[in-house]
Amino acid sequence: MSGARAIGVCLACAWLVGCGGGEPLDHPDESVIVDVVTALSAPAAQLVTVSFRDHDPVTLEVGTPRADVWRDMLDLGRQTARPSYVELDPGTRRVLDVEQPYVSPVVEVRPAQAGVEVLLVYSAAVHVLREAQPGYQAMRALLEAAVQSGASVVLTEKDGLGVVDVRADTFGGSG
Repeated sequence: MSGARAIGVCLACAWLVGCGGGEPLDHPDESVIVDVVTALSAPAAQLVTVSFRDHDPVTLEVGTPRADVWRDMLDLGRQTARPSYVELDPGTRRVLDVEQPYVSPVVEVRPAQAGVEVLLVYSAAVHVLREAQPGYQAMRALLEAAVQSGASVVLTEKDGLGVVDVRADTFGGSG
């Protein structure tokens, strides 16, 4: 497959990779959303409604230290127009976890024990994508295509798991 064609295929499948994420917009079994938050409601009965650019709203239970940090993270993403990674219960659409992804061009993808190491322009860390991670091959292909094209990706990692989600940057910028 030619380089340009491979990049197009990888970017076309970008919404299909990651840790349960990337289902079609508004899919009823959606378990991960990576999107820009457009609004957060005022708390009512310990619940905040989180609205997104391209997805249906979700509900965040507030009033615990962890949930209050998540609300602050989501609000920072809203203020800066940067995407947030939100895991949710697909049945209730309640938030289960929030992470702030890196949005950056990829400098290098290099082999490592049980996976690959990923170097990003806007991160001093070495990010590890493990072979055991669901969607490993598609995420690795997207990362390698981004190295060749110079395109930015949205990369999310979780403590103890390494990289859990990689997507093309469709959010309008990097850094």
